[in-house]
Amino acid sequence: MRCVVAENVAVPGGVVGCGVPSLWQQQQPAADPAPVIRKLLNLGAAITGQGSTQPCNYPTLGANIRNPVGRFRVAGGGASGAAAAVAVGDADVAVCTDFLGSLRIPAACMGLCGVVYTPGTLGPADPSAAARISDSNGKSGAVAAGDATPGSARSSDSSSGIGAAAGAGSWRSSRSGSGSSSGGGGEPLGFVAAEVGQLCRVSSCLGVPGAANLRHEVTQVVVAEDLFQLCEVEMSPGILAVKRAVLVWAGNEQAGSVQLMQFLEANTHNWRRLQLPEAPQSGPQLPPVLRAITRAAQLLYHSDLAQRYLPAVQEAVAAAANTAADQPDGDEQQQQQLQQVLGELDPMVLDALRSGAAVTQAELKVAQDIAKEVQDVLKGAVKKDVVVVAPCVPSAPPRLDAPAAVQQAWLARAHAFAAITALGGCPCVVLPVGKLPDGAPLGLCMFGQSRTDQRLLAVADKLMPHVQEELAKIRQQAAAETAAEAAAKAGSAAGKGKAGAKGAAAAGRRSSQDIQVDAKRAERAEKAKARGNEAFKAGRFMEAIKAYSEALKLHPGHPVYANNRAMAYLKVFSFEAAEADCNRALASPQLAPQDRVKALLRRGTARMHKGDLRAARSDFREVLSAEPNNRQAREELKALQQQEQDMEQTRRQHALAAAAAAANSGSGAALPGLPPQLADLDPATAAQLLASGELGDFDPRAMQAAAAAAAAASGMGGGGGYGEMPGGYNAPGAPGGGLGGGLMDGAGSEEEQLAEMLRSGGMSVVLGQNGQAVSGPRGEPVIVGPDGRELTIEPTGKLRPYKARRAGAV
Repeated sequence: MRCVVAENVAVPGGVVGCGVPSLWQQQQPAADPAPVIRKLLNLGAAITGQGSTQPCNYPTLGANIRNPVGRFRVAGGGASGAAAAVAVGDADVAVCTDFLGSLRIPAACMGLCGVVYTPGTLGPADPSAAARISDSNGKSGAVAAGDATPGSARSSDSSSGIGAAAGAGSWRSSRSGSGSSSGGGGEPLGFVAAEVGQLCRVSSCLGVPGAANLRHEVTQVVVAEDLFQLCEVEMSPGILAVKRAVLVWAGNEQAGSVQLMQFLEANTHNWRRLQLPEAPQSGPQLPPVLRAITRAAQLLYHSDLAQRYLPAVQEAVAAAANTAADQPDGDEQQQQQLQQVLGELDPMVLDALRSGAAVTQAELKVAQDIAKEVQDVLKGAVKKDVVVVAPCVPSAPPRLDAPAAVQQAWLARAHAFAAITALGGCPCVVLPVGKLPDGAPLGLCMFGQSRTDQRLLAVADKLMPHVQEELAKIRQQAAAETAAEAAAKAGSAAGKGKAGAKGAAAAGRRSSQDIQVDAKRAERAEKAKARGNEAFKAGRFMEAIKAYSEALKLHPGHPVYANNRAMAYLKVFSFEAAEADCNRALASPQLAPQDRVKALLRRGTARMHKGDLRAARSDFREVLSAEPNNRQAREELKALQQQEQDMEQTRRQHALAAAAAAANSGSGAALPGLPPQLADLDPATAAQLLASGELGDFDPRAMQAAAAAAAAASGMGGGGGYGEMPGGYNAPGAPGGGLGGGLMDGAGSEEEQLAEMLRSGGMSVVLGQNGQAVSGPRGEPVIVGPDGRELTIEPTGKLRPYKARRAGAV
């Protein structure tokens, strides 16, 4: 096996470079090769050479490498030289490092496969880097805002921030649980290859963690829908092909989607502490939580880069100064040498070094807290049998002649996509998903739980043939539709002018012919529905959607057509469209009772995948009120209950962490909005009791109040509270007030306030011994009021005492 190694990875007898030739020439050969290189050599691999990287291996656009696949497209920065060697066939695999996309971006831009392993899995990229960083910790100096001069010195605060970056590097390695250093500043190692099968074989030989045998294993594949909405429309065929491939390989039961940013926003809170720069005006606007995650990753990464590479830049500047002192024409040589060093640094990289040198220890602490929280939340949500499909880049690589603003907006989104898995410590696989007509490749990624690397690769290997097959079908379908449209236009042009007197004479007729026309339209609609049913049974869901749409165009008021199309939309992950069709069917007075149950089940499924759990629960309960023995509705309710329990457990863990911070700070401030029995306790004790669950399930807003107050008391929180939170309620400190004023301080009757609490998710629901929610005589939910009374809420919104309590209720 032929291997090319990125220049920032130590090889026997080679120099560890950083993408800046003038600095590379001053370095000595590496004392020890990277452990992964030693393993590859022992396995019989041949090192064919070192591949150039962008300056400091930073994930830029790759200006100094020509893309061998897309001639007029950017190559993608980072380890672009090693990736290009694989793309042209000079090597079988490339060994690279990646944190914010240094491996993933060039792999996607060149139509290659790539894998970034769990941090620490393959050891350090440069074993001697830690010693060099340790020796440089005492040195001061920075790249000034305007230029680099020997006299510029770093403040003690910045120095402590760089020291914290070293801690961030060790923190990144500790996420894997292996305890080994990820070395070289903490960037995880990975490989690039032309086929995912090659990556599987290399990973198996190296013994990376995870089970590669998927036999008798159930794998759930989830699509991050909200991230793909940030991509360009040209990504749609590849996304659709992956969704279809997931349905073919994993089945409908194991396929789903998630609003990943909404989930992270609801289950993390440290990102609100981070001061964000002003959002750029050009390009799609990223959600605030994604901007904060990206900023946290950049703080850690830039600080680490400054610690690793600033000493080399300073040495080059010092050498230029010595030249000026020793030689008569030294001033001119100094300027030439200085311009050579700074000219080889991409302006984006130079800005990263400057900003990294200016990072404070307080900023690093916030970034590390965000990273730890994202890691914990993803580890709890992405189980070992779950694989998440997400974008790697927002589109095909930009053209070389594209405006700079377009290129930078593309790169910013690519960095944002990479930041999620970088902070989460997740292994990631890059897969090619087709090309544009000019040959520009498209790529996306899959990630899983940490230390499931081989399993993730095995899933990708099984899925890729189905993806290629579905891409071919999509291309054929697109070609057929283009030909049909051309034929239709030609026929329409030929038929113009033939209406004449026949059309004028028939325009005023109103007789039994109208009834005959309606009957013919209904017959055509039924034929279209039959074609849709056949296509659906054969698994051709897009064709089925087209046929059902034709039937609805002919007969818009028929609820069955809308109901059938909703099911087809579910099969292709179009949950918003499925919900809209279900609403259309349910609004029809012609809908039969059995079809109404189908529409409710389908709408509940669509809402559940969209994250609207309360509305989904309402649909499934309505199904059970009509069919108490409906198995699907019961199973879906159990799944919803389990999902809510997992989210509640996450909230409790966050409250407990905030309590520990409050206890360490010695704060004794009272917590607002707590149940009466906790009002007089100190923040740490109250939050611990809430997190333990010993006092029962309280309003989640009270838990948010406990966490917010404890965080504020410990100096962790920002002013103004959490702000608007998902789920229909405001946290303390936000407009709207949360529970800070208590029930008696609000306006309106007690029933109105209780009804509002029910709608916001703040009231407990009575459950029976079978785990199902207890319902009133007309299917209305039974809740528990603050005084312990059991109440039912009627469709009108009125609350009534619940008297006929069912046996076995708890």
